[in-house]
Amino acid sequence: MLLRLSVAALLLCCLWLPGVLADTVAPAQGTVQTAKSFTPEDRLSISPHEAYRLQQSGVPILDVRSRAEFELVGHPVGATNIPYKLYPAWQVDPNFIGNVKDWAGDRTVMVICRSGKRGMAATKMLRSEGVNAINILEGFEGPKGANGHRDTEQGWRNRNLPWEY
Repeated sequence: MLLRLSVAALLLCCLWLPGVLADTVAPAQGTVQTAKSFTPEDRLSISPHEAYRLQQSGVPILDVRSRAEFELVGHPVGATNIPYKLYPAWQVDPNFIGNVKDWAGDRTVMVICRSGKRGMAATKMLRSEGVNAINILEGFEGPKGANGHRDTEQGWRNRNLPWEY
């Protein structure tokens, strides 16, 4: 029993805690970097669970959905809403980059939308303008299923991560 507890403690201390405490993410190259130093050569997207761990260490979530989606459908707890596209024309907000830069400063931000598509487009745009941005795969609600409705297993909300209205 003592050996099992020691192994579990070793795994916790050596594998999980350093990533949380050091604010780290493993990029595609297999090395470890702090999320604050992400560059365009690093991973463009992370899973909802990876995003939650980074959020717990202080990396903010930028929700790029419309204000109505953010308020009526829900959003990750603590997320900030800066819409990428404006309703009703659904054109990119010409002030989007400036608004994000004013809010984020030099911090790395994680970007979430409904299914991951808008988030990816916003992430690429932000990176092209010098903002360290990481897309959250699957978005808040997940992709549409075969029945045309939002997924019930994927996405931040469906993976039982903290969210609110």
